[in-house]
Amino acid sequence: MLLKIRQLEVFKALLEEGSVSKAALRLNLSQPAVSVALSNLESDLGFSLFERRNGAFAPTPEADLLQQDAEMALLAAGRAESRARQIREGSIGAVRIASYGAAAIQLLPDVVASFHQTRADVDIDIQVRTSQQVLSFVAEGQADLGFVETPSPRSDLSYEFFTLDCVCIMRADDPLSTLDAITPADLDGREVIGIAKDHVIDRQMAAHFAKAGVALKSPIKSYFFATARNLVRAGAGIAVVDAINGRATYGDGVTSRPFLPRTTYEMALVHASRRQLTLPVQTFVDVLRRHMAGFTR
Repeated sequence: MLLKIRQLEVFKALLEEGSVSKAALRLNLSQPAVSVALSNLESDLGFSLFERRNGAFAPTPEADLLQQDAEMALLAAGRAESRARQIREGSIGAVRIASYGAAAIQLLPDVVASFHQTRADVDIDIQVRTSQQVLSFVAEGQADLGFVETPSPRSDLSYEFFTLDCVCIMRADDPLSTLDAITPADLDGREVIGIAKDHVIDRQMAAHFAKAGVALKSPIKSYFFATARNLVRAGAGIAVVDAINGRATYGDGVTSRPFLPRTTYEMALVHASRRQLTLPVQTFVDVLRRHMAGFTR
């Protein structure tokens, strides 16, 4: 025996209204439709639920016994319907993110905050790993999305690349801040904070300085762009970093200018090729793309 939600709704309306006509009006059904639904319910149950008394529908003792369970079933159905609607709209669920350090520190906080404004009931988990670990996490299903830099291609992952122009950052009181753009010639004799040994930005900077015939002085290296910015703030030199870190306005006395020749930094968003993204994850990706549009070209 499989009771239908409509049958239980009719049963509840009859209990509370006491007549077929009032129950039909409440449910926006015809009186014959209510009578048929009640007849089918009683047939499925194998016992009567109502008897006529002085022109009204009076519940039987069996109806009184069934009432509480019927109401609980309707409440459960309502919760399931609401849950299904939330899932359909992408307003509940989870977004699991694995990211290398630079993106986790500077990129993700703004993106997550923007996403959370419209998806407050979606759980967000951020795990910080090396780029190679991120690729494994996503491939193995431990994360929905991953952020990596200069990744090695894998056939089981899909990649979306973002290329960012780098900028030169300096203290706001540095004479360089009066220039519209910074070139290697402008940095002759200045100490340039590097990112890390053999980093893609460091390699480009070395090539630019060599072509310009300018010696590159880089005694200090930092693993994170955020660290390079803090070193600039502290007066340790200038740096060339990605636009997300460089153009941020933190009120820390650091400003940025375009750097020429063009120097770029590439990062990638990855997800498993054969795993469909949930609606919350798709929405998060849309928010990320809008955010990145201001830093890429």
